[in-house]
Amino acid sequence: MTALATTRDVELANALTLVRERLQRAAEAAGRKSDEIELLPITKFFPASDVLILSRLGCHAFGESREQEAVAKSAECNSVDPAPLIRWHMVGRIQRNKARSIASWAYAAHSVDSAKLVAALDRASARALDEGGRPQPLRIYIQVSLDGDAERGESTSVAPISSTNCARRRSRPKAWSSSA
Repeated sequence: MTALATTRDVELANALTLVRERLQRAAEAAGRKSDEIELLPITKFFPASDVLILSRLGCHAFGESREQEAVAKSAECNSVDPAPLIRWHMVGRIQRNKARSIASWAYAAHSVDSAKLVAALDRASARALDEGGRPQPLRIYIQVSLDGDAERGESTSVAPISSTNCARRRSRPKAWSSSA
């Protein structure tokens, strides 16, 4: 911390240190290395200024569950000079009508729970790639219900559909970041 650190800088630095220590202990207990695990702070209802502070502290991936908030927050973070390399993850339930927007700012979409949503995200990602609006295909984390409960995602039949769509790749653009 510099002499110019704000109270919020110190609060977030202390909280991040505690989380990283807990992550280290959990990784050791599971027989894993902590550097194999990516910390994904969820910044819902927190300001972009917190994201920027955490970015300076070494966090480069963040999760958002509200599309409108994420659009504004990612734009605010990108307006800083120099803009930090941030990988935004859309977490939580996704509406198909938000696919185009999500493809414009998200590095990854989690909880993708239907073949229709996979198709919508794939189309939106392909369009954004073709128009130069994103550096690489959107990463998709599929939510599959193994017991067939529609509230937790489609049945296992979604996997073959999504793997076909998600496997389609255009020319390999520059990486989103060096760790992508």
